[in-house]
Amino acid sequence: MVDISNSYLIEKNKYIGSETLSTSSLYSPDSTTVLNYIKTSYYHKQFTNRGPLVEELEEKLLNFHKARYCITFCSGFWALVAAIKNVALKDRKYVLMPSLTYRRLDDAVLWAGFTPLYCDIDPINLGLDINSIDQKYLTNISLILAVHPMVDCLNAYSISKFALSVSIPVVFDSVESVNEKLPEGKVGNFGNCEIFSLHASKLINGLEGGYITTNDYNLYNELKEFQNFSLNSKGELTQKYSMNAKLNEGHAAFALASFDELDLLLRHNYSIYNEYLCLEKLVCDKFRIRRYNNNMSPSYMIIVAELDKKYIDCRDKLIMTLNSINILSRIYYFPPLHKKRESMIGTKDLKLTITDLYSKKLFLLPSGWPIQKDQIYPIMNLINKIIDDIYLKKC
Repeated sequence: MVDISNSYLIEKNKYIGSETLSTSSLYSPDSTTVLNYIKTSYYHKQFTNRGPLVEELEEKLLNFHKARYCITFCSGFWALVAAIKNVALKDRKYVLMPSLTYRRLDDAVLWAGFTPLYCDIDPINLGLDINSIDQKYLTNISLILAVHPMVDCLNAYSISKFALSVSIPVVFDSVESVNEKLPEGKVGNFGNCEIFSLHASKLINGLEGGYITTNDYNLYNELKEFQNFSLNSKGELTQKYSMNAKLNEGHAAFALASFDELDLLLRHNYSIYNEYLCLEKLVCDKFRIRRYNNNMSPSYMIIVAELDKKYIDCRDKLIMTLNSINILSRIYYFPPLHKKRESMIGTKDLKLTITDLYSKKLFLLPSGWPIQKDQIYPIMNLINKIIDDIYLKKC
């Protein structure tokens, strides 16, 4: 009997290459640039505790986002926890958020002492749908956690206006929308604050880390205290919860070098995205590529595919097969968070209809800095063949 998986691997190695392909950005800046930045820390004899590179990075990021303040953290997760704890209304229970999102977002909410309340998503942009909320929950919502989807972008202006109208603070998780510009301003300026990541899989690679932008001076100072054991300038403990969540100089150096070469990465990402669109005709009966809004200056970093309903049941087997031949495709935010544990759903019918639908048919295609444009055609051909084989076997 012929080993089909092995034949896929042979074809992959022959036409695509033997290297492992992933869906992460994994941008690697010039090593000389990184080392030159680190020299600054060496000369200052400071490698942690808000050194010169951290301050330089924060200055560049606040200018990039056109925000008043920026503060870096050791990770995007702890930046998120810090934002929730310092922004959410303390006398209320729920954090309103989508379910089809980052797998640890509910953990961040629980760490901060609140309960996730899930609303449905908009089928156009896959972001949270404010109109799906049951109004009776509004009086017990402590915070709106608005997450930008992987492709496209939330209408941050209208969500901010809604939050203001009901006197509920809003934090934007903008990890996937670093470069976007809305008609009302650049991402990084909306709500009470916005969260970003410096993980190796994200647009600006600091190997690890995160940051928050805000236009609120008081919140900026509260966040600085939170990441410094909750100590104020007098050394007094200001709140019960505390930790050292500061970014170190090594990560700042890598992020600065990556930031310096951001235009190069954006051009590369666009060429990969455009090639997928050009070759969509090869698989148009099976799946389509979800479109970015070119008017928003997106990063084109992630390629999300949407399966035709005929092939939805092929997705899990497809992902398993691709991973077995070193094409590390993955399912789009799966499982939805409301399927992970007992949860609160804040819609009128207590259902997340659009969330459940899209959780079954989306997956990510190879992208990022390591992938080359001439690899896209054989990738699409191979995926087309694998889906055909899975479907025929299923029938």
